Amino acid sequence: MKRIWIILLVATIALMMGCKAKEAGKEAELNFTPDEMESKEITENAYDFLYGMSQTGTELQEGFEQISDVNGEFHEKNHYVYVYDFEGNCVAHAGDPKLRGTNLIKSADAEGNPIVEQMIDSAVKNGEGWLKIAINDPETDEIKYSQVYYKRLGDLDYVIGSGYFRE
Repeated sequence: MKRIWIILLVATIALMMGCKAKEAGKEAELNFTPDEMESKEITENAYDFLYGMSQTGTELQEGFEQISDVNGEFHEKNHYVYVYDFEGNCVAHAGDPKLRGTNLIKSADAEGNPIVEQMIDSAVKNGEGWLKIAINDPETDEIKYSQVYYKRLGDLDYVIGSGYFRE
């Protein structure tokens, strides 16, 4: 009997390890570009930073201010982090801190897609994801596409995102 339990335990552990390897393989199968990986990484770093603050009871406003520092760790090359509450209010923005306090729920991309509203809706349903948005480049008057990775901040009503312009 003891031998059967050991075999079952070993089989369960092997199955669990196989599932974890399969999940890791799924992400590798997506063939993320370096820019996509950087967007995901900077968003995950902001998530860890804010989630850690929320777990220690620290006021998130301080974190939003740090994220909004254009010279800080949440603004790298052409990647920067922004955070919206579920009402669409920009609470942090490393690319343009002047947007803080602005409600952008109805802001749309160059093709008329509601960017912030889509991120929030998807973050509520799925927790995280990718969004392709069309941005009009004022210098060339051409539409450029940006790929955005976003993630809900735990069970709090915030979505964190970062994107980059696709070439």
